[in-house]
Formats: sequence, C-alpha cells, structure tokens
Amino acid sequence: MLDLKRSGRRDGLDILAGWMLQSGRTLVDEADFIVPVALHYARLVRRGFNQSAWLAGAISGQSGTSMLVDAI
Repeated sequence: MLDLKRSGRRDGLDILAGWMLQSGRTLVDEADFIVPVALHYARLVRRGFNQSAWLAGAISGQSGTSMLVDAI
C-alpha cells in the first residue's frame, strides 16, 4: 500500500481494488458514481499522481460503476 501511495507502484492495484470492492460491494452497487478523494495541487505536482484516482478507476472498471474525477 505504501509503495502505491508514495512510489507510484501500480502492480498490486487490481488486487487492492478488488479487496475494496469486495468489502464495499453494497455501497458501490447503490452508488451513481465513484469519486476519488481530491489531492491538493501542490502534492499532486510533487508526487506526479493521485493514488486514490488510480484506485477509484480500478474499482470503477471492476464494478462497472462510472467514475467522476473532478466531482470534488
């Protein structure tokens, strides 16, 4: 998890998203959209990626629920 957050490693992303989807399946099934947590602009520039957007995208792909990146 820390490698995803701090280093941008995506190799475990589908597994993590699957676990999140499994534990929150009822919520995802009832949701209109999946919205990732916004990342402060300075942190986004420094890090170069938003790990919550990657997770939200993976959950969206596995569940079929649409994702809105700029909702927050």
